Amino acid sequence: MAHAKIRLLPRKQSSLKKGSILRGKALRVSVSIGARMSDKLLKNIAMMTRITEREIRKLFEADNYAGDYAMDANIGSQARILMNSLSDRFEDMFSRIAGPATDDMIEQVDSNSAATLKRSLREIGAEMTFSTDIMTAELRETIAASAAESVALIKRVPAKYLDQITGGVMRAITSGNGLADIVPLLEKQKVEVKNWAQNVALDQTRKVYNGLNAGRMTALGMDDYEWLHSHGSNHPREYHRDVLDGTICSLKNPPIINLKTGVRGKPGDEPFCRCTMRPIISFDDE
Repeated sequence: MAHAKIRLLPRKQSSLKKGSILRGKALRVSVSIGARMSDKLLKNIAMMTRITEREIRKLFEADNYAGDYAMDANIGSQARILMNSLSDRFEDMFSRIAGPATDDMIEQVDSNSAATLKRSLREIGAEMTFSTDIMTAELRETIAASAAESVALIKRVPAKYLDQITGGVMRAITSGNGLADIVPLLEKQKVEVKNWAQNVALDQTRKVYNGLNAGRMTALGMDDYEWLHSHGSNHPREYHRDVLDGTICSLKNPPIINLKTGVRGKPGDEPFCRCTMRPIISFDDE
């Protein structure tokens, strides 16, 4: 048997032949975890967009700005003050939620990883003489790096929303069109930042989950897995779908996952990659 830390049930091992390959259940993170993180972000995004829309309307609808915006230098000054104030306010808001939202997500993913990996190995027929909730120094480093990335992305939410709007406000003043130009932009940016935040929440959840599973498999003496494409994306990576899907890969010697850059990795490492792993145990004639 190739993996000293993995023992099969006697009835399972007796039926094995040289070169046998056993496959566990596909490792897929619970979608509810990413959804909960997404909900937290969307709640704050709704507040951010509502306040922004209200304050910008007040700026352009004020009586003393009812004339020609392009000729009124004061509205430009007031607009800069307003947008800087909104930026500071929302950066503080998302900085305060970034850590707790990330910690909650990681705690849930940690538990989900241990449970789903155990179920996958039971599918193979492994005896549960070990614990899948292993926490090694390498796994702690994985969690710390994942947490830092997640926090940084959450803190970017205000900029993703406000950068385009700030420019749009100034252009609307210069053109003299005021709210006629701003209202469509506000709606467009609201939709885009919501979609981006949802994708980030789901992507970070998958990255943490896959990182924990890979670390735990390695700690248990497992190296091989089957690459599984999601077959559910509107814009699939053709290389992942047509080449990597169904192949047996190694955690120690990962495959190329991006043909343009030559970068190597595991499922989920590429931005918004929804591919997954299926644990593999192969046997020689030991």
